[in-house]
Amino acid sequence: MEFCERCRRTSKEVLLCDVLTRTGITKMCERCAKSESFPVLGMPSDSEAMEFVMSREPKPPKLQMHSNLIDKFNWHLQMARRNSGLTLKQLSQHIKEPEEALKKLESGIELQKPESDKVVGKLEQFFRIKLRKENNFIGDEIELESDVFNKKE
Repeated sequence: MEFCERCRRTSKEVLLCDVLTRTGITKMCERCAKSESFPVLGMPSDSEAMEFVMSREPKPPKLQMHSNLIDKFNWHLQMARRNSGLTLKQLSQHIKEPEEALKKLESGIELQKPESDKVVGKLEQFFRIKLRKENNFIGDEIELESDVFNKKE
């Protein structure tokens, strides 16, 4: 398998060109050739470039949305938290869940079940909002530390 002499990326990752270096003709990706100011001798033809593009495997999506949650659930959650004037740390203390789990949910990253159902259920109850398409949470009412909305400061 061919690879870029400078960055070592393979021909499956980048399109390689013939480049004239001090030691002779080698294969480099276009980015490395430009950054080193080496003259490019031969660029791949349009058909080679198209074949390269088509051969690349599609990347999985970065964020996987929880199929049971409403569209843009993370935005609704973030707005509810911000409107209540709470930081993630304060919210995690109120609902007794790890701050990291709340960060993941706010950025749209799916939590593992059954943790997901428990945390989402607490958030729905705490903020009095709906985050799930169907409310299929099974369990008792969740005891929260306090009701921040009724507090007078």
